[in-house]
Amino acid sequence: MTLAPDTVRTVPLTDAQAGMVHAELAAPGSADFSVGDALVFRGRISAAALSDAVQRTLAEVPWLGSRFAPEHMALVPGDGPAVPSGPRLLPPGVLRGELTGDSDRQLAEQLRADYLPHITLESRLLHEQLLLTSLDTDLQPVAVWVLAAHHVLFDGYGITLLARRVTEHYTALAAGSPVPETPFTQPGQVLAAEVLYHGSAAEESDRGYWHARLEGDGQDYRPTRLAGLLGAAGQRPDASAAARLRLTGRPLSLGRFSGTVPTASETTRATWADAAIAAHALLAARLTGASRTIIGLPAMNRTGAAALCAIPTINVLPLVLDLHPSGTVGELLESVAAARAELSRHGRYRSEQLMRDLRLVGSGTTLTGTEINIKAFDVPLSVPGGSVSLYALCEGPVDDICLNLLPDRETGKIVAVLTAPAGTLATADAAVLLETYGLLLEQLAAADPATRHATLALAPDAALATLAGPAAAETAPAVLEELFAASAAAAPEAAAITCEGVTLSYRALAARADAIAAAVLAHVNGGATGRYVLIGLERGLDYVAAILGIAKAGATSVPLDPHAPAQRNQRIAARLAGQDPRTPLVLATDAQGWAGYPVLDPSVLPVATGTLPVAAVPRSTPSYLLHTSGSTGEPKAVVISREAFSHWAGYHRHAGFVDAAGEKIAQSLPLHFDGAWCTLLGVALGHHVHLISHEVARDPEALAVQVREHAMTWMDMTPSLAAPLLDTGLFDPGTPVRRLSIGGEGCGQVLWEKLRNLNDLIVENLYGPTEFTVDALVANVAQSPDVVVGRPLAGLKAAVLDSALRPLPAGLPGELYLSGPQEAHGYLGQGALTASRFVADPAGDGTRMYRTGDRAVLGHDGLLRFLGRDDGQVKIRGYRIDVGEVETALAALPGIAHAVVRARGAQLLAWVVPSNSEATMLAGDTERWRAALCLVLPPQMIPHALTPIDRLPLGSTGKLDESQLPDPRPANAPVSAPATGPEQRAVAACVAAALGIQVHALGVESDFFAEGGDSITAIAVVSALRQAGYSSSVGAVFTERTVGGIAAKISGLAPEPVAVTEPAGTADLVQLDAAARSRLSAMLSQRRPRR
Repeated sequence: MTLAPDTVRTVPLTDAQAGMVHAELAAPGSADFSVGDALVFRGRISAAALSDAVQRTLAEVPWLGSRFAPEHMALVPGDGPAVPSGPRLLPPGVLRGELTGDSDRQLAEQLRADYLPHITLESRLLHEQLLLTSLDTDLQPVAVWVLAAHHVLFDGYGITLLARRVTEHYTALAAGSPVPETPFTQPGQVLAAEVLYHGSAAEESDRGYWHARLEGDGQDYRPTRLAGLLGAAGQRPDASAAARLRLTGRPLSLGRFSGTVPTASETTRATWADAAIAAHALLAARLTGASRTIIGLPAMNRTGAAALCAIPTINVLPLVLDLHPSGTVGELLESVAAARAELSRHGRYRSEQLMRDLRLVGSGTTLTGTEINIKAFDVPLSVPGGSVSLYALCEGPVDDICLNLLPDRETGKIVAVLTAPAGTLATADAAVLLETYGLLLEQLAAADPATRHATLALAPDAALATLAGPAAAETAPAVLEELFAASAAAAPEAAAITCEGVTLSYRALAARADAIAAAVLAHVNGGATGRYVLIGLERGLDYVAAILGIAKAGATSVPLDPHAPAQRNQRIAARLAGQDPRTPLVLATDAQGWAGYPVLDPSVLPVATGTLPVAAVPRSTPSYLLHTSGSTGEPKAVVISREAFSHWAGYHRHAGFVDAAGEKIAQSLPLHFDGAWCTLLGVALGHHVHLISHEVARDPEALAVQVREHAMTWMDMTPSLAAPLLDTGLFDPGTPVRRLSIGGEGCGQVLWEKLRNLNDLIVENLYGPTEFTVDALVANVAQSPDVVVGRPLAGLKAAVLDSALRPLPAGLPGELYLSGPQEAHGYLGQGALTASRFVADPAGDGTRMYRTGDRAVLGHDGLLRFLGRDDGQVKIRGYRIDVGEVETALAALPGIAHAVVRARGAQLLAWVVPSNSEATMLAGDTERWRAALCLVLPPQMIPHALTPIDRLPLGSTGKLDESQLPDPRPANAPVSAPATGPEQRAVAACVAAALGIQVHALGVESDFFAEGGDSITAIAVVSALRQAGYSSSVGAVFTERTVGGIAAKISGLAPEPVAVTEPAGTADLVQLDAAARSRLSAMLSQRRPRR
């Protein structure tokens, strides 16, 4: 018969069920909400008795036959008890002989693949199937009961209850004994308990606890996430995979925590469950570098009526742990035990409500990231004449990497099962993570409580992510001036360098360099060793001659950016003067702006005659100083020794360049940028270098023309320039270019693949921070289909370490550390900063290693991969920029009170708060600020956009909430256009009604979540749209967010009567008193008040 929707009898949802429903409505069609196990019977099993046992069990839980009614946000009971699907007889061999117990994992995988349907709220919620096999007499018969459902019906604990009841029925039927009375309680009893909890003093106490725990100490709430850190080790996850990754690890022995029941050990009140959680937290802290970890831990909430009801009660809550680097194993275990007890004590407070309390709904994030699930609630199952095993097939939703810990009753060991969202993690990486976790857990369980947990290893020595480059070709490679002198002597008339149509031979370039060296030596009476000489010249021949001449004089060159503001270069000179009693020299064509400093003009220097009075220069003497961005607002000077530079040059002399001349090299990078040395070194090694003008270097088409015209064979550039240069066709077949080097910034996958297709070129990716002399790692693009930075140069070492400076295994990401002779002395005049970045090598041999601040991972192919920065620095077009320096410069400008600078993609963006928040922003204010900024910062540090905001968006702890920074837009841009058209007006009206605001306050670009919406009000909006004649979904609201976006996705709806089957029987009811009925009515009418 056809009933009006309001006559359908419904059963209200519990809090856990409502959470499942809201989650799926935000991700419609997902199969992540299925939960199920396989109950495998082996031995002499009676098929008839087992089928009867299944039917009797399902008859005791008739509500499992319910369907979900979205229009009521409730369950609709079925026609009596859930009807079993009946046994299904399989011919021999269908289960591939996995029935002897030797390949249980493969059996579970087959059952998961072949016998689990796609279960959603719109489908049948319960799926069960009894599979029977007929085998040869020498093998044991097998029966498998597959039980799965939408998570709205039951959870893992509920499955265990049902499985236990099936074995009870079977045992009684097989023996002809009476079946014990049903132990099950009914959902209505669980719901009644929740009604009494809501609004009670207990709920208020729980709310107070969680607010104090998550917000009370002033720290930002940042759940620990691992999925985004992993999966870059060269094994690509299948991004199109519909099913999540699931991997089972080896059984783990837990020493003093042995036993499958979580009981306290002799030395601590902690149990094996606490040890398992501690190992997960410790691993997460080591991988992320954070001292605070927030891990999802399910609260079972199985007390009272819920203890014997299969209905879901699970509540995943954040377990907050602070791990001090010097903490001990005992302290860690005690803190976990205490935190777990507190979580259990306050575990009834729903995670969905916490999401609303923390204003995380609609933020694109979740309450928890990585999770651990201790499944210690199952008990041994048995039947007469056979054995029973329970295998998990699907575990419900997973937002991040989750570890499920299950006791193995037969061995007394613990098994870890890893699950991860589809397309986020490759199997090889998952296997490494599981093995690392197991190793850490076993160490932690066996360690003395007084042991510092930072000493626990994450991998055996054989698997460590440490790489050494090949042996260096020379023990004492020549320094720069020696290399150049040898090339000039070998071919004095050969072309050395060309710039703006002017070519100098090696003889002519040597003469210019000698003139500069003589002038420097004469000015300082021969005492030039280590003397700072600033190069304040425009890009050109004299700039290159200055580098060579300063090196010959034994002085230290300080290349300056000719396009940087004069004030910045003057501050650099002043700081150098404060570090050395000898006044720095300046090479410049104009003495203006250099008052107080001796200025030498290379263009008017006399030709040097005779032998230059050069003293022996120690190899430890600084070769050059390069200035990088600094967080204090001032650039920091990196000191590179002559030894470090000669080692780097020696590598390239033998591995890249050849001693014989012949290359025509395009030098297009700025000369104050250390990446310029990759091609500039060609001058010292006898090759012809073309110094490309600044204007041509920035124009891919013009650059391509010049390269073709002069038949240049070697180029070096950043990936940002390589991409548009490829589009010019320069590297197509017939190109004169034979060798291409990229570096200075990360290379994208698309560009990498294009470079791999350049079959006629040798293409290398070079990685190296300024603090490690230009390059430290090298990779040929032909080595890998994925972007890699490769292996160390000759004589160098690279290691991927965790936050405790312990080496990581291949496949796990950490921070990249470099060591070897190319290491810088440090930062001039900044001892504390030097000590923090150049740290002692934990190998204990007295050497240092450089902490790059870059995250990396060693792939399973033996190649390193760059994963991004690990500090406040960013790279924009090859320039390393500390956003703190830009923020300091902005905040110093008149009219700006506060500034925030961040990198988004390839752009540097700034948000500024005007000093007078009540003043009207003028259209020209941002232009004036930009102009002022150009006076103190170089071009690469000028933000692409300056966006004025009324105030800095702060989180609940008073810290900056970056997610709330608006998209860059002009200061005078309108907030939003008004809604137009029937769809937009309908959406605006429904959103306004759901949020309780005036409809005229909403425009086309008004953001539903920014206006205060959440998952519950999203449902209200969808419902209101349906009543207005439009079809939409909660997922569309979450995805589109704005009034205009939601309106663009709705469609007209033709209302039809709902055809349902008349329910048979009576749904489970509970007698409630007047107060309880009032609370239930309030809860169902608005679910939860928004706070």
